[in-house]
Amino acid sequence: MVVFRGTGKTTRQLRSAPTKAVFVCFGAPNYTERLARELGRDDLRIFPYEKMYSPRNFDGVQVPIVLDHAVEIHDQTRPAYAAIRMMNERFD
Repeated sequence: MVVFRGTGKTTRQLRSAPTKAVFVCFGAPNYTERLARELGRDDLRIFPYEKMYSPRNFDGVQVPIVLDHAVEIHDQTRPAYAAIRMMNERFD
């Protein structure tokens, strides 16, 4: 049984994410999905961190994208990060 403390940064991010947003998690997607459900955020789509290796993985996304605080930005993920920032400008 997994116990959700619900007190960390990811929890705060999930709670404050825009409705129907995509949430890119750094850890295990199953844990993050369960945590989101536990918080009543069934509306969120959880993407694994590995999607950050190609900006094309975010083609067609028409909702805000929230990156888990633990997501690492480096040379291989920088193009996707730049694309996400540009996409999110529509919602600012």
